[in-house]
Amino acid sequence: RPADGGQHLFSSRVYPFDTDWFWHMNNTKYLAKCHLARYELLLQKGFSCWSTPWKVMGYEAEYKRELKLLTPFYIITEIVSENDNVYTRLDNTTVQRFSVKHYVYDAYDDTKPCTIITVAVNAPPSI
Repeated sequence: RPADGGQHLFSSRVYPFDTDWFWHMNNTKYLAKCHLARYELLLQKGFSCWSTPWKVMGYEAEYKRELKLLTPFYIITEIVSENDNVYTRLDNTTVQRFSVKHYVYDAYDDTKPCTIITVAVNAPPSI
């Protein structure tokens, strides 16, 4: 399943250190892999993650099916709300809140996503 123009494709595999006692990918590893995919997407859009700080404000995860040990998978990442929520903080700096959606697919069965993770991010309004 290829990503379209506004999306980013990240691929990996479930390694032994990514799993729980049942050899399923651990929930925290889903978040870590999505974090890497989000960095890649923002770099692809020309946003420097190193010079301009951005902060994850919260996330919502919907786990539908497990990923088992050594299963290849990919994550399609897209920004779903952009440039519509700019806030001025008490110290007179502005911050932009946007949402990023991650769709995690099993590479062997990509008919429906295994997991959908939505992340709310605060960043300076430069995206």
